[in-house]
Order: sequence, then C-alpha cells, then structure tokens
Amino acid sequence: MNDEKNIIDLVLKIRERTPMYIGGRSIFQLKAFIDGWLYAKGTETKGIETWSQFTDWIPERFKIQSSQSWSQIILFHSVDDIDALDNFFQLFEEFLNHKYQAL
Repeated sequence: MNDEKNIIDLVLKIRERTPMYIGGRSIFQLKAFIDGWLYAKGTETKGIETWSQFTDWIPERFKIQSSQSWSQIILFHSVDDIDALDNFFQLFEEFLNHKYQAL
C-alpha cells in the first residue's frame, strides 16, 4: 500500500506531527489540508470509503442530523479550535477501532 495515497495513513501521520503537515493546531487547517489532499489525489485515493464512512459517522456519533461539515460538528462539541482538533483525532481512532472490531 502506498502511504502517500492512503487517507487513513495520512491522518495518522498528521496526528504525530500536526504543525509540520498543517502549519498549526486547528481543525479548520486540518479540514482545508485534507480537502486539498483529496482533491489532488482524486480517484486514486485509497481509504476514501473509510473516510466517507467516518464523515457520515460524526453526526451519528453526536446523535444529530446536520448538514454541517464534520469539522463544524466537532468544533460545536469542543471548547475551542485546538480542543476540536484533539477531539477529531480521538474520534477518528474511536471510529477506526469500532469499524475494524466489527469486521
């Protein structure tokens, strides 16, 4: 598997060295980076189905129906932008654990 084209591996790398990848500690910087990365990789992106499932899971996780983006939902349930970024990584890990335990 080519790590450069796997969204899941990318998110895990960003978690380890957040400022190096996105320039700061902001959920909106993360969203902008991921959106740009996905746009650049297009249909070649491995793990895109898992990413799509994650973004659909966020409103379910908070038991809400919303047209807001995953980043806005996480921010709403956080103290601030930095806390939202930390919560994102925790939620992503929770989602992956749930997804792969169900297999």
